[in-house]
Amino acid sequence: MLTRRTFLSGSAGTLTAALLKRFEWFSENECHPLIEAPPSPIRHIYASRSDFDDWVLTLGEPCEAPEPPSWADYFEAAWGARKSSQSDLLDLCESYGLAPENLSSECDWETWFTYWGRNQSPRARAYSLLEELDVGTILTGAAGEVGEIAFLDAPFPASDYLGVHAIGDLSISLLQHRLNELDTRIEIHADL
Repeated sequence: MLTRRTFLSGSAGTLTAALLKRFEWFSENECHPLIEAPPSPIRHIYASRSDFDDWVLTLGEPCEAPEPPSWADYFEAAWGARKSSQSDLLDLCESYGLAPENLSSECDWETWFTYWGRNQSPRARAYSLLEELDVGTILTGAAGEVGEIAFLDAPFPASDYLGVHAIGDLSISLLQHRLNELDTRIEIHADL
């Protein structure tokens, strides 16, 4: 699923034409976004350029997945199955084709990486946070729409990707402006 958010300028929104022009000028002439950091930020969203010339957003610095935990720990994290609940663990073992005596062995990498990437990774945490906030309106093609933030949740068949991308430098500037309007005290760090 792909959801696109945009920002409204002029009479359609709180973004003035003068401010938009300033952001556009900066993007075109300085070749990176103008980020107006909030006073005393309490969280940081990191923006890193992707291979497709957009920005991938993460809550906290991007990092590699940690080593897989044991199957028992994975079942507890992913399914809420407590180690003390033998019936839950046995049901999960059966559905994963795992012998109960292997609960203490390491979870397989693909299973762990998929879970971590969609639930605990900095990319997934940014998705969850920004999805909860009113960062922009749904893209409709109406007059006054500028910038684009794309929310990607398994965007093509057999994909388990979850992430938020800002399309272009201007979108990073506009997102920071909107986060400031919402008084989130979140600062965007763009990987320049």
